[in-house]
Amino acid sequence: CQMLCCRVCETQIADPKETFSMSVEGPQGTYVNPGGFVHETLTVHRAKGLKCVNDQPSTEHSWFPGYAWTIAECRYCKRHMGWKFTATNRTLKPQKFWGICRRSIVTKLLQEDEIVPNFFS
Repeated sequence: CQMLCCRVCETQIADPKETFSMSVEGPQGTYVNPGGFVHETLTVHRAKGLKCVNDQPSTEHSWFPGYAWTIAECRYCKRHMGWKFTATNRTLKPQKFWGICRRSIVTKLLQEDEIVPNFFS
């Protein structure tokens, strides 16, 4: 079974089956922040092992209109992993998703006994 894991500490972050498209480009897009940094970002419905850095989502410079973002880091090694995006309008679907930086993850082939049980429950 494949799993997206933190590049530094190998914590399991997301199942590749959770990827989805938020743009016509597909589940991976390239975005530039106001500081000029380029982020290759993979969008996933659900993720684990992440922690939001603050409790105040921002709509400023959001790459996804109608969504506020919060910085997300690995819960264990504190590496910047991407962002949690939350809808600002109840009619938007999905109501939340994660944008994971491609440079922050690796895809690992795991044996059954290495997979965190009930990963998304």
